Amino acid sequence: MKKVLIVSRGVFHPTASCRRQLRKIINGFGNIMPKFRNNLNINGITLSGYDAVVFYFHEKRMDSSIIPLLREYVEKGGLLLCIHGALASFKAYPEYAKLLGSRFMGHENIRRMDVTGILNFTITDEPYEFELNEDCEVILVNKELPVCWVRKSGYGRIVGLAPGHRLETLKNQLFQNMIEYILNEYC
Repeated sequence: MKKVLIVSRGVFHPTASCRRQLRKIINGFGNIMPKFRNNLNINGITLSGYDAVVFYFHEKRMDSSIIPLLREYVEKGGLLLCIHGALASFKAYPEYAKLLGSRFMGHENIRRMDVTGILNFTITDEPYEFELNEDCEVILVNKELPVCWVRKSGYGRIVGLAPGHRLETLKNQLFQNMIEYILNEYC
């Protein structure tokens, strides 16, 4: 049984219905023991007890002491999965972008995305644009845009999963399968 900490908050981005759907998805994975938090202050939590940490929010500010905690957690073998807005968060903190291995550059309007790679599916979502480090392995694309990538850091992994703006995306079974794949494959 894998222990997973899910840190998610938001009203509009992500919407409450999207956050509920993510909870439902992860609760449905038989080999996952989730703990949900809507507080970004993870300083009081011992991350070493978790196989994975999932971020699903869109925030501007953070306690910068969290970044070294996350880096240490990942380097010791943990998985950090950032979904949608978590990849566009904390733009004023270059060390966060360095940890993720990506820098959010903007997004296009919501449109159809034909996602290909280790899994193929079609969704209607908000295509994000990134500048990726060379050490990021892209495992899903939408045309030329990276949709999901993996970055090694020490003994652990950081995974960026760009879609997740719309409830319909989170209800897509193949998108759910991708989240399950990430949690099983990389932690």
